[in-house]
Amino acid sequence: MSSCNDIKPKEVSLNSLNDSINYTLGHWQGDMIKAQQFAGDSTGVQVEAFIKALDKAYKESDGEKKPMYDLGVQVGKYFADQLKNGMFGDSTMVADKKLLIQGFVNALKDYNEVMTNEQADSLLQVVQMRIQSKMYGQPNN
Repeated sequence: MSSCNDIKPKEVSLNSLNDSINYTLGHWQGDMIKAQQFAGDSTGVQVEAFIKALDKAYKESDGEKKPMYDLGVQVGKYFADQLKNGMFGDSTMVADKKLLIQGFVNALKDYNEVMTNEQADSLLQVVQMRIQSKMYGQPNN
């Protein structure tokens, strides 16, 4: 997780479906984490602390930062699994750490210039159905 050092929202180029899925998954995860963990963070202080903790998740663990560390480890493990096994378990969908992290950071920072939370949800649902159809031989709806 080396791309979290720059925690500012920024534009990214999505040049392929693979790029879009990587960014979208990061964005979707960021939105979910923000809604579940940081809904009351009107100052953004907790979000920034989390992003920094995510970047350091495998390097430190002390008492005061422990909740952010644990959350960072959970998200980091999920992203690492995507990097190792392919997006949603499909090895043809190669994970891109930089796009995953930028989508995640952009969602946490409410930066919706690349895509909105609703667009991320819709794209992920469609791609997940296609992957499941391909993996399990179900008709593609």
